[in-house]
Amino acid sequence: MTYRIVLLGDSHMEALANALPPLLAGQELQVVYAEANRGKSTAWYVAQDKFSEIVRQYQPDVLLIELGTNDQPNARYEATLQAAVAQVRTTGSPEIFWFGPSFSATSLQARLRTVKDRQEATLPALGVHWFDSWPMTQHGHGPDGVHFTPAGYRAWAADMASQIAVVPRPTPVLPFVALALAVVGAVLLARVFR
Repeated sequence: MTYRIVLLGDSHMEALANALPPLLAGQELQVVYAEANRGKSTAWYVAQDKFSEIVRQYQPDVLLIELGTNDQPNARYEATLQAAVAQVRTTGSPEIFWFGPSFSATSLQARLRTVKDRQEATLPALGVHWFDSWPMTQHGHGPDGVHFTPAGYRAWAADMASQIAVVPRPTPVLPFVALALAVVGAVLLARVFR
């Protein structure tokens, strides 16, 4: 069975969206849509209702989110993360795989550490598969120290793909088969105890 996957993120997703599809295809995941919004944050996605819009339109089985680099870990940050997940859940029920901000040896490092720590404290409790991108992104940076070389993005994409495991969902037929088996079992038991 092939599962439909949508990729969403910030500027990093521009390169990751090219590297991920062949890696995911080997795991029976078909990329049906990818969206990268340079300089945008989780709060922007929430304010634009992007999560709902995209899930409604593409009906993915899996939603892979790469966000955090542009996030501000202010007092409302946990509420923003909760709103993001709520938008996904009220529109559909895809498995959510969220990759936090990448490592950066720049002045952004302290903010990104706070963002990733708060994502890690919030998202798994909401049923999201959250992954720390820092171990995946220690090397391969480009000149700005935030973005990566093509090889750096390919390495990050390979690490991301290795983290994704989709649990097959039961098809609507299975409950009917279970009900039929229960009825047959009840009839057979009734005959035995006559």
